[in-house]
Amino acid sequence: ILSNKLRGVEVYKAQAEISDNLIQDNQELGIYLIDNPSDATIIIKQNNILKNISSGIAVKNSKAEIIDNLIQENQGNGINLVDNTIDANIIIKQNKILKNVLPGIAVRNSKAEIIGNIIQENQQNGIYLIDNPGGATIIIKQNKILKNISSGIALKNSKAEISDNVIQENQSDGIFLQENASAIIKSNQILSNK
Repeated sequence: ILSNKLRGVEVYKAQAEISDNLIQDNQELGIYLIDNPSDATIIIKQNNILKNISSGIAVKNSKAEIIDNLIQENQGNGINLVDNTIDANIIIKQNKILKNVLPGIAVRNSKAEIIGNIIQENQQNGIYLIDNPGGATIIIKQNKILKNISSGIALKNSKAEISDNVIQENQSDGIFLQENASAIIKSNQILSNK
């Protein structure tokens, strides 16, 4: 799915499984999920999502499982979650999220579990949580968050449980909490950050 004028794949008020695709050089998002039914979990797995002009994957008002993808060198975020209802828990698991221009994973007004990913050499934060609902604890565990240009993990007006991660050689703080952020931080290896 190459070099389209807008998105590589868009799922709107529908249900889909998106697997084993090359999604590259599209002029907007690689994959866009928007306004999908509350009982529909969109599966995105084992895709190569490369060099799209905006984010690799964006999820808005939808429920998704994003598993075992390569998400690399996109001009926006690797994965961008925005305005998903609190009961729509989004799973981000075992992906490689590399060298994107914005944060590897951005979560705004959403709930997510971020587990077992490699998040490396993105040009801003590895993971950025901003303005998430007061009741939603975002789970970040068993990730390798390495060599990102800003912080490994940054939180603003968000709550998270951060455990069993390797957070290493990022160019700013390993973990940065600001403006009403709160976190349980346990059993991580936080090494050689600037």
